[in-house]
Amino acid sequence: MSKPNILVIFTDDQRFDTVHALGNKNISTPNIDWLVQNGTSFNNAYIMGGTDTAV
Repeated sequence: MSKPNILVIFTDDQRFDTVHALGNKNISTPNIDWLVQNGTSFNNAYIMGGTDTAV
């Protein structure tokens, strides 16, 4: 059996509520929306220090 290809994308200083497919109807993010619809998104993840300035 072949191993799956996995691509993890991290965007700098982008919160979940800045993506149309994750609930923000006031912004257009068609490429990220495509990734959400055709892949996996984490909408309940926590990053220590994620709400502060860069650490």
